[in-house]
Amino acid sequence: MLALIVVRKMFVRGFNGNPLACIKQWERDKNGRLEVVKNILS
Repeated sequence: MLALIVVRKMFVRGFNGNPLACIKQWERDKNGRLEVVKNILS
C-alpha cells in the first residue's frame, strides 16, 4: 500500500519533470526504494 502512495507522488512530480526518468530510476533501484523516495522528496 505504501508503495502505491509513493508511486503516485512520483508520478505527480514526474509530470512536472520527466516521468519516464522517474520510472526508470525506480525500476533500476528496486533494492534502494527508500533512497529513491528521499531523492524525490528532497
